[in-house]
Amino acid sequence: WTVEKAMREPTTGSAFIFGYPYYFAAVVYVGVPNYIRCAVSEKRYDDCGGLAICAVDSVELKDLMTSFFPKSFLQFDAFPVIEAALHNGTCNVLVSDVSQIYGSELQADLDSGTYVMSDFHVSTNSISMVTRTGNAGDQEW
Repeated sequence: WTVEKAMREPTTGSAFIFGYPYYFAAVVYVGVPNYIRCAVSEKRYDDCGGLAICAVDSVELKDLMTSFFPKSFLQFDAFPVIEAALHNGTCNVLVSDVSQIYGSELQADLDSGTYVMSDFHVSTNSISMVTRTGNAGDQEW
């Protein structure tokens, strides 16, 4: 979590960027294969009527996912909570960046084929330190 993800410029709503992000993590869908296809195509009817998406609770993902799906299809919480929700069937699709998925218990489920990861990148998360450019000696941040 970084300051640049929490702070917003009031007139535009855009996040502040301090310096240049040096790492990006893809945000993907993970879950039951049939429902992954539903999520990627944004289909919410017929065979996709049971779609239930759990996403990491962050400003970016809330804004993004509510632009794709009605709130009734979505649940937001911390990664361990939504990972458990996927395992217990509360959700059939999980949305997170790959940095949280790899190394979690989901890795074994992906390796065994129980769940699949979308090739489609929902978004990318910039992950970087909060720094200022230009003033190398500026200790304010």
